[in-house]
Amino acid sequence: MTIVSPCDDGYPERLALLDAPPLLYASEPLAIGSDSCVLFSGTRRPDHQAFHDAWVWSLRFARLGWRVVTSGEGGCDLAVRRALAGAGFKPIVAVAGGLPATWDGTTVLVSPFPEGTVRSRESLLGRNLFSASLCQLTIIVQAPLRSGSLLVARDALDSGGDVLLLPCAVGNGAQHAGGNRLREEGAPILRRCVDKTSFVVDSAYGCD
Repeated sequence: MTIVSPCDDGYPERLALLDAPPLLYASEPLAIGSDSCVLFSGTRRPDHQAFHDAWVWSLRFARLGWRVVTSGEGGCDLAVRRALAGAGFKPIVAVAGGLPATWDGTTVLVSPFPEGTVRSRESLLGRNLFSASLCQLTIIVQAPLRSGSLLVARDALDSGGDVLLLPCAVGNGAQHAGGNRLREEGAPILRRCVDKTSFVVDSAYGCD
């Protein structure tokens, strides 16, 4: 286990600028730049399109040089982990509690909670805030109205980050209600990655 503080070189740059946790616990040393870390967040019960899109888009970002972060839960997050591990990338998994004693080594585990912290509603909310604050960019795959992913989007915006929606986040049905709400509030829909820093999106004002 690696333990880093805001005074250490390995502490994530963006967290150091915010109300940072005093210590981070990681399964291996972290190397996260302030402009190259993206969080993928989505429902644990995605439809087929959302599972597919989480897989495809997370790979696109990883291949452009982004460090991909996820929460490590099922559904959309599972698609991200499997896609990246299968392609030889290591996603960063934010853990809601203390780090486990063992893991498979295909991911980098990180938590703001010390060893022995029990997973709870409070730690889940803390994990969501931590992961959203860690990344400048958050991608919402699909989110019902009552979902952790919608809370993650709120945390990302509150921390000064950017939120983009995948096309599968909007549509008809309960699984799209959270994405529809974010869209109504002005969140752009991601259409294409041009390069590491340029994207084509459908904003409230047209295509940018």
